[in-house]
Amino acid sequence: MNADYLKFQVIHPLTEIRALGGVDLVFKGNAIYVEDPDAAWSQAIEAGATPLYEVIDHDYGERSGGVIDPCGNRWFFAAVTDQQKRSS
Repeated sequence: MNADYLKFQVIHPLTEIRALGGVDLVFKGNAIYVEDPDAAWSQAIEAGATPLYEVIDHDYGERSGGVIDPCGNRWFFAAVTDQQKRSS
């Protein structure tokens, strides 16, 4: 699991982990690859979403940001910035 997700207390979509106290957690979210994750993230915030984390460049070759919509759904807007990092 990538440290960036843990830093923001976000678990990669559809990943199961063993959490503190032995509780199993399953996180589900929606990852959407877009041309401009900054614009998509800003539009979601303007429409009433709550930020999970601002759009940043990750060391695994993506730029992404996360939000929670008013219904509690988690959305991640991303773009690939370095295909070589994604393949390694």
